[in-house]
Amino acid sequence: MASNNESEESEDQTVPGGEEEEARTVQGIQSHYLRCPSPSFSMASESRFSMISGSDAASIFMEPIHLSSAIAAKKIINEGETELPPRSVRAESIPESMLETAEQLMVEDLYNRVKDMIDDRSPYNTPCVLDIQRAMVQDRMEAPINPVDEVWPNIFIAEKSVAVNKARLKRMGITHILNTAHGTGVYTGETFYAGMNIQYMGIEVDDFPEADIAVHFRPTAEFLDEALLTHKGKVLVVSMMGISRSAILVACYLMIFQHMSIMEALTSMRKKRAINPNEGFLKQLRELNETLMEERDDDDETLSQCSVIDARTRAQIFGEGVDDDDDDDTDKEEEQSMIEVKAHSITMEEEEDKESLLRR
Repeated sequence: MASNNESEESEDQTVPGGEEEEARTVQGIQSHYLRCPSPSFSMASESRFSMISGSDAASIFMEPIHLSSAIAAKKIINEGETELPPRSVRAESIPESMLETAEQLMVEDLYNRVKDMIDDRSPYNTPCVLDIQRAMVQDRMEAPINPVDEVWPNIFIAEKSVAVNKARLKRMGITHILNTAHGTGVYTGETFYAGMNIQYMGIEVDDFPEADIAVHFRPTAEFLDEALLTHKGKVLVVSMMGISRSAILVACYLMIFQHMSIMEALTSMRKKRAINPNEGFLKQLRELNETLMEERDDDDETLSQCSVIDARTRAQIFGEGVDDDDDDDTDKEEEQSMIEVKAHSITMEEEEDKESLLRR
């Protein structure tokens, strides 16, 4: 019995010591990782903030963390260091035939771009995109570099800063604005120009070679033509820099309504402003040039045929520009040709009859 009592007393005496040792361990973890001991073990001061043990620097001001959080953090750290196995990266098997080096992809992309740029196949001798770009850059330094330039009578190409300057627009007398970067850089609209008696048209297209700007060729050209002819106004064509999107659409107007070729339109503008459209837009403008040339050829053939018929009709009805001697000569030539045709038909019939008799 005495031995049992002594063992119980020894156990009662060792438990507090174990708790104190565990408390010191937890307090050390808090001081090391959390920079603030728990309030239950803060013996030095009743304040909620204290100095870091073993350091001269003041601790950061932070809320004390409960003891259970510190114990859980210690357990997670220990488990992570010992028990958790390292993750293995599972690599998917890819056939070697599908693997292509970055260099091969770059070469193919460059080849496709250059192939489109040097494609000069055209029944109307339209230059390729590369030649057009060279022409744009050749004497570019001669063109002025201004925020706004008048590239055609009453057509101005400008950058963004001019489009948002209402006072400058009033001084210039602008009546129409074509925003080629609506929602993609120049954030204006009809409400922005309210009360200024300005008609606004905005198209949303990015200045990327892959962007489709050809769908806007006809509508924007008609907008410019109506502004100049019907309203006798002044048009401001604006984009972010005023060198790519705006230049392409003004060139489109010159090609459609002023009957210019692609080189005539671009070079005439380049003399007034340093334009530099991207290669994708130039390719689409080149295709427009081919279409317009084909349409004009068809129109020229139709007009030439109509003009000949009209001239003969007028000559027969009104006798315009035709003398009596000319009429006599024409009649004689027609009679002679009719005689020759009849003689030829008679000889052909005789030859056919002879062949039929011989066969019999």
